[in-house]
Amino acid sequence: MRENICEIEGAPYCEEHYCAMQGLFCNRCSKVITTNPYVTTGEQKFHQACFSCNSCGRPLESSYQLRAGEGGEDFGGIYCRVCVK
Repeated sequence: MRENICEIEGAPYCEEHYCAMQGLFCNRCSKVITTNPYVTTGEQKFHQACFSCNSCGRPLESSYQLRAGEGGEDFGGIYCRVCVK
């Protein structure tokens, strides 16, 4: 099996390390995002499978709401229409 090789300033990196160096970490599972497409909402990035409601776990598509975090955190989670009420 051959890995995808990516370059940064002429130096070769495996796909996982390249994506990590680019800051591609999932906000839900904290793992490196190496697959496309992935979901971006504001500054947050998610694997498509991880883009789900923080409360009920339903997959989110087009209708969701971001919530600010507690104690000054920028990001408190994403919620479906039902759970955000």
